[in-house]
Amino acid sequence: MLNRFNKTSLNKRSPLVRGSSLFGKVNGAIALGLMLMVLPACDATDQTTTTTTTDPGTDTTMTPGTDPTITPSPGTTTTPGMGTTGMIADFEEVAENPNQFMGQMVTLNGEVAEVLGPNVFRIQEDQLIGGSDIIVITTDGQMPVMEDSQVQVTGEVRQLVLTEIERDYDLGWDDTLRTEIEREYTDRPAIVAQSIQPMMTTP
Repeated sequence: MLNRFNKTSLNKRSPLVRGSSLFGKVNGAIALGLMLMVLPACDATDQTTTTTTTDPGTDTTMTPGTDPTITPSPGTTTTPGMGTTGMIADFEEVAENPNQFMGQMVTLNGEVAEVLGPNVFRIQEDQLIGGSDIIVITTDGQMPVMEDSQVQVTGEVRQLVLTEIERDYDLGWDDTLRTEIEREYTDRPAIVAQSIQPMMTTP
């Protein structure tokens, strides 16, 4: 009788066992399907690349260990005459309207009209009578100049106030030269030269 009960009990539980096994298989199939759906999405994400658009007018150069540098496009221009050489200015404009150029670096071409001392001379645009002239003061032992020679002078435009010039630079002028400069050129435009270059003259 006990055996009969056990067999009956086993027969009654067997459908549940079979159902659980079937349910587990279904869950496994669903999980596998989800994995197959997720993996392609991950691959697509990994393979996604970022595209950077660069202006055709610029040239980006990467140097190892440095940030990218942008080179100006061919259309970029630089103002002629600006930079270490100063702004190339019209001689008459500087001579007649010096206030427009005060404190600026300019480059002028002219002829040495008169050497006033070891580090000061005046230049003219030409040697015509009544032509405008500008005083040039040298401070760093620039090349000596000769009268009637053509030179290119680069320097700062200043108003010639002798006390201010002597305060800023050791000119070493004697009393005679100081008196002449003060009498003839006070408050006129002057250039404190940073460079003086000879110019080629055509025969």
